[in-house]
Amino acid sequence: MSPVLRSMFFHNFDKKDDQPWFVLKDVCDVLELRAPEVKQRLSDDVVSTRTVADSLGRNQETTIINVL
Repeated sequence: MSPVLRSMFFHNFDKKDDQPWFVLKDVCDVLELRAPEVKQRLSDDVVSTRTVADSLGRNQETTIINVL
């Protein structure tokens, strides 16, 4: 596993229902895919949203997935 991918797996994920959930944009950036197209192909049970604070402390919605 590449260092970039390994770093993503250990730092940019959340635990929900005892499963790792990864930020869709981060996964797509590493795999060089377009997030909107990938999101359309995934089923609803593997896609969710999470509120995260941005660098200015504002709440933003981000898409998370639990399938790689």
